[in-house]
Amino acid sequence: MLPLLTISIIILGTYDFLFFATLQSEPLVHEPQSWPQVSILTCVKDNEEGLRRLAARLATQSYGAEVQWVVVDDGDSLGPNFDPRLPYNFTLTIVVLKDKELPGKKGAVLAGWEQVQHDLILSIDADCVPRTNQWIRELIRPLTGGTPAVLGYGDYEKRPGLLSDLIQTETAQTAMLYLSSARRAKPYMAVGRNWAYRRWSTMADDLRADADVLSGDDDLLLQRRNLSDVSLRWRIQSHSVSIAPETRAEWLRQKMRHAETGRRYDPRSLIYLALFHGAQVSFWIGLLGGCFYSPYVLLSLMLSLAYAIMSTLLRYPFYKAIGKTSLLWKRWYLTPILLGFMFLWGLGSLRPRKNWNAPT
Repeated sequence: MLPLLTISIIILGTYDFLFFATLQSEPLVHEPQSWPQVSILTCVKDNEEGLRRLAARLATQSYGAEVQWVVVDDGDSLGPNFDPRLPYNFTLTIVVLKDKELPGKKGAVLAGWEQVQHDLILSIDADCVPRTNQWIRELIRPLTGGTPAVLGYGDYEKRPGLLSDLIQTETAQTAMLYLSSARRAKPYMAVGRNWAYRRWSTMADDLRADADVLSGDDDLLLQRRNLSDVSLRWRIQSHSVSIAPETRAEWLRQKMRHAETGRRYDPRSLIYLALFHGAQVSFWIGLLGGCFYSPYVLLSLMLSLAYAIMSTLLRYPFYKAIGKTSLLWKRWYLTPILLGFMFLWGLGSLRPRKNWNAPT
C-alpha cells in the first residue's frame, strides 16, 4: 500500500503546487472611469418567494449605471402582484414563457437573451442572492477591460449538521478546481448562479448545439467558446448565496444533473478532474491500508502528515478569501464521505433527466 500512497501524494501535491497555489491572490482589476450599462438574467420556475428575496437584495446594490433585470417566468408561475421595489436605475423586464424553443432551462435562457438590451450580462438564479452590495461591481469590473467572461463563486447558506458541511466542502473543492484550471488558461466550468459575460455573436447557436442535455447551459457555453482568457472573482464581495439542499436525496439529484453535464467536457478537462479524484481515492486506500495492513505504518503516517501540512498551507489563502478556513481541517474526515457520494451521483447521472426545476 505504501507505493499507492506515495503515488497519490505526488499527484495531489502536483495539483497543489501547479494549480491550487495560483489562487493565493485574486487577479487585480482596476475600476473603470465610468460604469457601463448591464443586464441581469434570472430564470425562475415556481419560486416567487425566492425571486422576491433576490429582488430585495438587488435593491441594495451599489451601482450607478443603468441595470436591466430580465426575469424569465418559465411556465407563467409568478403571481399578478409581483412588482418589486427596485432602485431608480433599475428596469424590470418580465418574459412569460409558455412555449419554448429549447427544452429545460436552456429554453428559458434563450428567451431571456432575446430581451437583453445590454452587451454585459450577469447571471444569477432565483434561489440565490448576492452576499454583498458590491456584487454587480465585482463581476462587471473585469468585463470593462475587455475580458469575455467572469467566473464567480456560488456559495450555499451554512446550516448545522453533516450534510451542510459536505455541501460546503464539495462547493469549495469544485471552485478550487475550476478556478485554478481557468487560471492556467483552461476554463471548463462556470457557475450559472454567479457568472458574467459579454454578448457574443453565436451565443444562441452555441446554446442550441447542446439542446439534448437539459442542464449545464453555463458549462457547455464555456466549453463551446473555448476561451483561454477569462477573469476570476472568488472573494466574499462577489459571492452569490443559495439555499442549500435540505436532504441527502435532494443534494444527490442536484449533483447527478451536474455530473450529466460533465460528460460533454473536453478530454483534457475530464482527465484533469478524473486524475484528481482518482488520486484522492488512492490516497485514502493507501493510508488505511498502510496503517492496518502494512509493516510501514510509521512511514505511511509521516508521509500523510507531511502532505497534509503542505496542502493546508498552500490552500489556506484561497479558503481564507472565500471565508471557509474551518473546512481546511474538516475536509480530512469529510473527504472520504464525499467521495462515496460522488460515486453515487456519478452512477445516477447515467439516467436521463426530464426537467430542470431543481436547485442549481
